Amino acid sequence: MTLLKELPRLVALGSPLLVGVSRKSFIGRILDRGVEERLYGGLGLAALAVSLGARIIRTHDVAPTLDAIRMVGAVLQGREGAEWVR
Repeated sequence: MTLLKELPRLVALGSPLLVGVSRKSFIGRILDRGVEERLYGGLGLAALAVSLGARIIRTHDVAPTLDAIRMVGAVLQGREGAEWVR
């Protein structure tokens, strides 16, 4: 949680950051969910990480994660296309 909160400080160091929060146990503890019920928590954290500067996301759920990131990117970029997401 602290690493995610302080992500902008890590981004400022200049190297591309990889974040992997998919299905992590801390999501389960916070949301009181089993491993198969952590998708939405992981999506929220992945979108947050990208909005804070992460450039690589490690996930088990590629399509939903990409959709979430593209939607956040569209809002932050102020346009409907999120071409910066690959």
